[in-house]
Amino acid sequence: MIKFLQFTFSIFFCLAFLPLNSQITIEQEDYLFLTDFVDTVYWAQSQTIEAPSEGPDQFWDYGNLSHTNTSYTELKSADGNPHYPDAFGYWESNFTFSGLIAPVIQYYAIDEDGSQYQPGVFFRDTTHSISPISGGSKDELTFPERFDLFEGRVNLLEFPLEYTNMWEGSRKEVTDFNVTVEAFGMAQAPGNLTRFLSEEREITGWGEVVIPNAEGEPGHPIEVLQVKVIQNMVDSFFVGESPAPPSLLNPFGLTQGSETTYTFYLFFTKGFHNNVLRVNLTSSGEVFSASYRPSANDLISNTSDIAAVKDFKLYPNPVRTGSSVTIETGDQFTEGYIRIVDISGRQVHRAAIDNQTGQIQLDLPAHLISGNYFYHIFNHSGTIIGTGKMNIVD
Repeated sequence: MIKFLQFTFSIFFCLAFLPLNSQITIEQEDYLFLTDFVDTVYWAQSQTIEAPSEGPDQFWDYGNLSHTNTSYTELKSADGNPHYPDAFGYWESNFTFSGLIAPVIQYYAIDEDGSQYQPGVFFRDTTHSISPISGGSKDELTFPERFDLFEGRVNLLEFPLEYTNMWEGSRKEVTDFNVTVEAFGMAQAPGNLTRFLSEEREITGWGEVVIPNAEGEPGHPIEVLQVKVIQNMVDSFFVGESPAPPSLLNPFGLTQGSETTYTFYLFFTKGFHNNVLRVNLTSSGEVFSASYRPSANDLISNTSDIAAVKDFKLYPNPVRTGSSVTIETGDQFTEGYIRIVDISGRQVHRAAIDNQTGQIQLDLPAHLISGNYFYHIFNHSGTIIGTGKMNIVD
């Protein structure tokens, strides 16, 4: 009996101290604020998708997702935009108002702490006939060209990203329009949609996720953090200074003071430019859509490998602006490109590189001011190979 207890205790002791997966922490320098490239997103069928579990040391297997369509979004640099001075990038999208579409440009910004947020949106001048809705032959709705600056702020990311971290925010969005409705005696009457948006974001899990690669096969496990987002929107409609009457809103299917709540999960990993996977839930907790980025499978598969590639030796370091540096990379690839970003994540330089000899010779541009910078190295297919830090002095 004593031998049995000793044997049982030995097994328990060994199991208790087996190494487990460890959670990752995503620092600002681990996240790529990319511009001037095309972001590819696959959208999946929702019938067979299960909502993700929460908690530590999870394994989320979405490797069998079957995608129905693909979206391509070109992300461009927003440096120098006077309306949004903190913006680093933008992309073209659509604003939908009761089925009517207005082309917009959405901006993304980074503050001095590295938090990512949306400062506002630019509307292109767009006019729609609303005769089928309101009945008048000359009835129309116009979204005038303008820059909308949000009041308040919702941070999309706050670094460092760590398990159990949480943050919240709110903003006010005012979308102007001009409306002509003969039955109401309105001729290009000014109005607006005022939306109050609030979000709660919490890192509710960590572990590994599997998503399909570009060929549709399950990829390798990717170490991720899971972010749960609860988003609430309250919409109010005005014509002039007064709330729009129900008789005007009803034909559009709109309700004064309507409130909508969305819940979705985002999965982030090191060395990537956006979420790896997004799962959208209905109000009852069922999945109604999901999207993923197959290119995440091209990343290094685990934290230890990422740490290894970050040990590329750069010298001299510190280095004077306008000088040359050498980066020792070994023989992992032959050619590609390097991006240099400042501490706020802004791209300040990009150049093609040649790694035929296992060394990269890089001439630094003279416009770089003294300070700390991060560099990201990519191979010819756009897969990140490594990152590092560099200090530039006068």
